[in-house]
Amino acid sequence: MQERNDGSTTVSLVSTPATEVINTPGIIQSVQASPILRISVLENVIANPMPVVSPRQAPIAQSSLALNMVDLELLHNFNISTACSLDNVPCLQTFLRVNVPRLAFSNPYLMHTILAVSALHMSRFKTGSQSAVYTSYANNHFNIAIGAAAKILSNITDENCHALYMFGSLSSIFMLAKGPRQGDYLVFGGEEMTEWMTVWRGLKISTISHWDVLQKGTLAPLFQISSRQISSHPVAENNHLRDLREMIVSYVPPTDPDLEIQLAALDELALSFVGPAGGALKEQPTLAVVFKWLYQLSDEYEDSLRRRKPISLVIYAHFCVLLNELSAFWWIKGWPLHLIAGIYGMLSDEYRLWIQWPMEEIGWIPN
Repeated sequence: MQERNDGSTTVSLVSTPATEVINTPGIIQSVQASPILRISVLENVIANPMPVVSPRQAPIAQSSLALNMVDLELLHNFNISTACSLDNVPCLQTFLRVNVPRLAFSNPYLMHTILAVSALHMSRFKTGSQSAVYTSYANNHFNIAIGAAAKILSNITDENCHALYMFGSLSSIFMLAKGPRQGDYLVFGGEEMTEWMTVWRGLKISTISHWDVLQKGTLAPLFQISSRQISSHPVAENNHLRDLREMIVSYVPPTDPDLEIQLAALDELALSFVGPAGGALKEQPTLAVVFKWLYQLSDEYEDSLRRRKPISLVIYAHFCVLLNELSAFWWIKGWPLHLIAGIYGMLSDEYRLWIQWPMEEIGWIPN
């Protein structure tokens, strides 16, 4: 024990060679400790613990201490599994896993959409009644998200356009993941616009009206990476699409008002095919390359599909080949077969010959 100049006492309790500094009110002890003294110090700490705020004094209400373990499970699953299953570009998988949930913390409707997609993903791997339970979780979260987002969609601003864009993107995935439905062919269906197309249109509107803001804001990495994927993918002339174009030009009268619209759609589709001239795709295309064609469809071409124009349906059947390359994604499975079967049923025997190549590439055989 030593006296310091300031009058305080320093006690050496250190057993060689370690030194411990123990703070007590009004005194600093540097202790050269024997085992007995060490135990004494521990007993003092145990006897005088740090003050604990009682539930009544706590700033957080007692009811809020309860955790929703299901939602935490869904968010955890999104981070470790679902996000990686939504794209085939590693950087975009990371973006979906890290950046999108961060954006969702300040936009609850986006968080509900994330949880909905995750729950639907988990339902695919559950058995028996558990699959139905997680499907119910998915629908509940998605209904909440839709209700909240609907109130904002009429007033898209520079501040909310980022979250709304991601809401639209994940919502389109959610609707695809629910699987094909009779009479629903994504781009067209009955007299009314399909649910998926309604969301897709909303996504286009939010993108076009706030393109400059989206490119420079929170979602900038998403657009930059996707843009590079589109601009850098190799394009090779596809013999089947080239032959189809020649058939259309020779078969359809030049005065047909739909001809120019259909050729434009076919030319855009050709830009998304990657591979040797023989027609088979060399590698799996990225989602950005595939969905670019759907994003760029003109209103006139969509209208021609709704009117069941044969040439437009034939072109759409060739898009199914591209979509089929993404069938490894759990949320796309079933759609290529559903679409080609529906298109086949709408065509006459003559035009069914025009879609023989898409049928063979997809592996669909008519009944």
